[in-house]
Amino acid sequence: MASPDKPKTKISGARRAALQGGRFTPKGTVQKAKGPSKNSDSRDAAKPSTGPAEKTPAYVNSGRYTPPSPHDEATADQVTKPWVIPALAFFLILGMLLIINYYVGVLPGGRSGFYLLGGLVSITGGFAAATQLK
Repeated sequence: MASPDKPKTKISGARRAALQGGRFTPKGTVQKAKGPSKNSDSRDAAKPSTGPAEKTPAYVNSGRYTPPSPHDEATADQVTKPWVIPALAFFLILGMLLIINYYVGVLPGGRSGFYLLGGLVSITGGFAAATQLK
């Protein structure tokens, strides 16, 4: 028994129902129906067939299904601009040649850090052009 000097703590309705047994949903409301269960063959057999059965995937009834947006369909038919592939190849090859020739030592001006920087910037330009591929 609870002592009279201790204050009672408030318990939510769902917690009280779980501890004491009873309803989780307020009286007069209906809980949302779940999708078809795996063992629903016996219930489906009792229903009269009116034509070809249309099976709806369970994820459509779950409330979490998001249909594809029109933006996804609009971008599906786009093509790559004609300058993208040559620019991609040019920048990647130029960057590779700058870095290799820096280490071989055949570039004018000797081993300057600007050749390495130019090679890395050129390769970065190639990657930036690669983002434009559709």
